[in-house]
Amino acid sequence: LSKINTNELAAFFGKKVSDKSDKEYKKNQKKYKEQKSSVIDALKAKLNAIKTQLSGAGKEEDEEKGGDKKKKKKDPITDFVRVPKDDLKEFEDVYKQLGEWVDCEKAKGLFEVNLFYNLQRGLISKALAMINDKIAANGKDDKAKDRDQIGMKIKLYKKYLPCKEFGFLVEQYEMDLFKQFPKEYRAF
Repeated sequence: LSKINTNELAAFFGKKVSDKSDKEYKKNQKKYKEQKSSVIDALKAKLNAIKTQLSGAGKEEDEEKGGDKKKKKKDPITDFVRVPKDDLKEFEDVYKQLGEWVDCEKAKGLFEVNLFYNLQRGLISKALAMINDKIAANGKDDKAKDRDQIGMKIKLYKKYLPCKEFGFLVEQYEMDLFKQFPKEYRAF
């Protein structure tokens, strides 16, 4: 033991705490949890800012309806533009930094960031799996299915599947969407 630096070893691997009711331990735990949360929030905000800058989502188009101007939010799938790999480098670096603190694919509030990143890397099936997981999670939480998520799935199919071979699949999902979420309900 005299030849091993136990402090350095403990700093790398961590140590088990024998007394978690200790006042100093509770104080440090609260302090470090807050700092970790702040680091994670800052990295998430930085990722979102870089994604917005790269995708041009900050340049929302004005839409006129009856003289009213409304900001039209860009769709993450239909308005998707592939970014050159050199420009994506900073995004990937911040994504890796955040990955050191949390599981980026399962972290709350990063759905659109992960969707953007997977589409940039050409991982269409992974993006589709994310959407399916989100739809399934809503079913488990006794939440109703979300029209936007099913709409994302349809847009992904329309954009990336060959229409000749898989057009029937897109039509079927669209019919299912209109059955589940009709524009108008019949009067009783």
